[in-house]
Amino acid sequence: MRIKYLFQKPAQIEDPFNAHLADALEAFFVTTKQARRDRSSELVQNFIKQSQSPDVYARLHAYERGYLSSGFSTIDQIKTDMKVALTRSAGEYKKSESSSSFAEALQKGEIYRTKLNTQLKYEENGAKNLLTIRMGEAEIGRILFQDQRFAKLDPQPANIKNEVWIRHNDPTCHYIRYEIGKNQRFVRRFATRGLNQSDVRNIAKKKDLQAVEQSNTPRDYELKTIKDKKIALGQTSEYKNNKTDLSFGNMILSHTRGWSKRFISTSVTRRPVFSTRGTQFRSLFGQVIIDLAKVDASQIFDIHTPDAMFYFSVSSQDLIQVRKTRASPDQTLSGEQLLAALDAVRTREVLIKSTIPKEAVLTDGGMECILGVYNSKQPDAQKFHQEAERIFLASGIAIAKEDTETPSYRDPSGWFKYYRFASAAKLSEASDLLLKQRPAINFQYEKLKCYDFPKNLPKGFPPEKT
Repeated sequence: MRIKYLFQKPAQIEDPFNAHLADALEAFFVTTKQARRDRSSELVQNFIKQSQSPDVYARLHAYERGYLSSGFSTIDQIKTDMKVALTRSAGEYKKSESSSSFAEALQKGEIYRTKLNTQLKYEENGAKNLLTIRMGEAEIGRILFQDQRFAKLDPQPANIKNEVWIRHNDPTCHYIRYEIGKNQRFVRRFATRGLNQSDVRNIAKKKDLQAVEQSNTPRDYELKTIKDKKIALGQTSEYKNNKTDLSFGNMILSHTRGWSKRFISTSVTRRPVFSTRGTQFRSLFGQVIIDLAKVDASQIFDIHTPDAMFYFSVSSQDLIQVRKTRASPDQTLSGEQLLAALDAVRTREVLIKSTIPKEAVLTDGGMECILGVYNSKQPDAQKFHQEAERIFLASGIAIAKEDTETPSYRDPSGWFKYYRFASAAKLSEASDLLLKQRPAINFQYEKLKCYDFPKNLPKGFPPEKT
C-alpha cells in the first residue's frame, strides 16, 4: 500500500542546471505515476482473462498482492529512486553541445554529476508532511505527503456539510476531509454504490438510504459460533467488557464479512471491483453516485487506507505477506479480520454508518424495468418463481441468469426473486402475463426502477480507471 504524495516544481528557477534537474524530477514522477496506472490496468486485465480458472484463491492472491505491492515505497526508497533519476539527468546535461572528443563529453558529464553529489540535499519536515529537494540552498522541488497535498476549493459548493478540497496538481477531482483516530485524512468527494432492492424503493419514495441493521446490539448469531466459522464475536475481549453493544471494530468486521450490515458500502474507485468469488461486482438494481460532501463526516469511514487497518487488527505489511503458504487464512477471528481487510482494500471501500441522506444520492431518475415476484412462505415462493419463468419462456421472453437475483434472506414482504428487463415495455409485458394467471395462480409482484449515474456527471467526479 503506497504512500500518497505529489511533486511540486518551483515556478521559477534561475540556475539553468538546477532548472534542468527540476524538469528531470517532474518527468520522473510523471513516469512513475503512469507506470503505476499501467500496472493496475494490467492486474485487472489479467484477472479478467483468468476468469475461467477454477482456482479463485490463486487469482485473488495474484491480484491482491500485485495491487497492494504496486507503488509500495518508503520515503527512503523515494529518495533513492530520485537520486538515480537526477544522476542520469546530470550526466546528460549539455551533452548535446559540441565536444572535441568523446573523453571531453564524458568529462562534462562527470563534472555535473559531481556537482549534483556535492550539492544535493533533502530536508524533511515530518510535522508538515514535507520533503524539500535542494541544490545547495536553491529549491528544485518539494514532495507533499498526506494532507499537505490538498487546498480548499474556492468558491465552495452550496448546500454541503463538509468542505471540498482539491489536490494542488489536479483541481479536477474533489475531496472531503474526515477524521480517523486523531488524524485528519482526505477521501474522494464522490463515491459510487451498487444498489439493492431496499435502496431503489427508498430512492423512488425520495427517502434516505438505510443500512439493513440499525442497532449496535449484536444479533444472536453474531454472539454464537457462526455457521462454518470457528469464531464468535461474543467471545472476543471487546464484547466481554461491554455486554450491550459490539465494539466498533467488530461492527465493521461483521459488516465486511457479510454477517450483519450496520453500514452502507460505497467505493471510491472507477476500476472494476471483484468479489471474493472472483466475479466483478454488478448490481441488478443499478448504481448511483454518493456525494460525501453532503454526508455527516462523523459517519464516514474510509476502511481501505493504511491508516484504517487498525479496524482489522492488521498492518499493511500483513496484507502484502498474506497467502504465501496457504490458499486462505484459517477460519479464526484473526483470519476473518485479514480477509475483511483484503476485501476492503481490493474494493476501495468507504462505509457510511446507518444512513445516507437522500440529497447525497445522485441518479439519472431511473427506468422501471425490474419485476420482483414473491410469496410470504419460502417453499411457495420458489414454486412461484419456477412457474413465472415457465410462463416467460413459453411467451418468448428470455431472461439471462445475470439479469436475475434471489436474495438469501426474507424481505419484510416475503421471499423474492427479481428479474430485470431491457425496457419498461418488456416489464409491462411480463407483468401482464402473470396478471392473466390470476386467480388460478395468485402471483404477488412489485415493479421497481433500475438507476444509473446522472447523464451530466457532477463537477469533481473522478475520471474512469482511477
